[in-house]
Amino acid sequence: MADSFLLFLFFCVFFSEDISFFLALLFLVHPINVESVAYIGSTQSELYFLPGITALLLSQKKALSRLRLLWIIGLLLFSIFTKETGFLFVILILLYRALFKLGELKKFAFLTGLIAVFYILLRILYGGVTFADPTSIPIVALPLTYRLLNIPSIILFYIKTFFFPSTLLIWQLWVIKTASWTNFLLPLVVCILFFGLLAYIGYLLYKKENSLYKKLPFITYVFFFTWFTIGIGMLLQIIPLDMTVADRWFYFPIVGLLGMIGITLTAFLPSIKINRSTYIFAAAFLLCILGTRTFIRTFDYKDNITLYRHDIKGANESVIGLTAYGVELFNAGKIEEGCTLIQHAVDLSQTADDMTELGNCNQANKQYDDAISAYTRALEIYNSESVHRGPGLVIYLNIAHTLIAADRPQEAIDFINNKALKRYPENQQLLQLLNDADSEMNFNKNTFQNTLPNTHIL
Repeated sequence: MADSFLLFLFFCVFFSEDISFFLALLFLVHPINVESVAYIGSTQSELYFLPGITALLLSQKKALSRLRLLWIIGLLLFSIFTKETGFLFVILILLYRALFKLGELKKFAFLTGLIAVFYILLRILYGGVTFADPTSIPIVALPLTYRLLNIPSIILFYIKTFFFPSTLLIWQLWVIKTASWTNFLLPLVVCILFFGLLAYIGYLLYKKENSLYKKLPFITYVFFFTWFTIGIGMLLQIIPLDMTVADRWFYFPIVGLLGMIGITLTAFLPSIKINRSTYIFAAAFLLCILGTRTFIRTFDYKDNITLYRHDIKGANESVIGLTAYGVELFNAGKIEEGCTLIQHAVDLSQTADDMTELGNCNQANKQYDDAISAYTRALEIYNSESVHRGPGLVIYLNIAHTLIAADRPQEAIDFINNKALKRYPENQQLLQLLNDADSEMNFNKNTFQNTLPNTHIL
């Protein structure tokens, strides 16, 4: 709501209050933004957008006081620290002041450099640099040349979802490895036509008026076109992301698209002879349709099982989705159903996470040998990864625990001493399992000795 209100204030700089209000409501109720709001893991979209748009609002004055400048810098840093995409607001501020001739570009360029250096140093020294795991994300595993094949379909996904948000899903992990008419050429044609239409609208705006003052609609159009372009450019997998596409990632580019719609409405609607009530009815009808779709989508987020059950139908080859849904069912006591999904995920692609969950399934069914085999495979995958993340310690703990449960305490002791403790030498859970295995060994020895026949001759 706060983002929508600030966006309304920003739109009011360029458009009438009626159009600004309509565009802000579109942003608020559009179904593509449901994931950013209903999914708590995606709330960073709103969090980085809020200080970013505030900084953009504050930077619209020609003369900036020192206090205002400090506020802008602080807000931009907060936006960037929340999510790296916030750096795009820095670019937008520079572009805005350049296009509308507000001056002080050198000062802002210098401050931009300081912000970038400060962020990079903090990220490297304290935050670390992480990359998506190619073992579980198909788009990351593809080389750049193959990722380029996906660009038309990625752009088409966002265009289609904006104008026709009928299908809304999480875990969009599809990839295109071979070009065909349906997955490459057709999306490419649609993208060319779409950007051609945007360019043609820009041309009409440029030719519409001749005076510098009346060129402002064209300049504004260029600003929002750039907003949309740099926003969607971040989503084209040039630098691979952790999914192929995601609704929540359009939270930034959608503003650029709405801005271009606003300029088009402002420039061309007055020439269409339709009374005001018709415009209001059409706007209300569109908002009602989008709002209804958004309202329906929110019911999918009732709980994890409800969401996963709904979305897995549209993404049944998503390994992450299958595993997540299977784990939720497993934890809910539906072990057989959950394990079936996890097995299906493993059949599609073996990852350390999936093999660990498969081991959990086998252990729950007391199939200890199968569980140990699955955990061992998970450990092999984990150790083969260049960047170790995920269930490393969990795998070691599970193997040790399963060996003890399978009445193989000596193997558990050897595994913990020779492998697990070498990786995690001071882990209390491993030390406790080692103690349990020792106790099990001593118990078995005592039981065996107490049941030996008396062979001594008195």
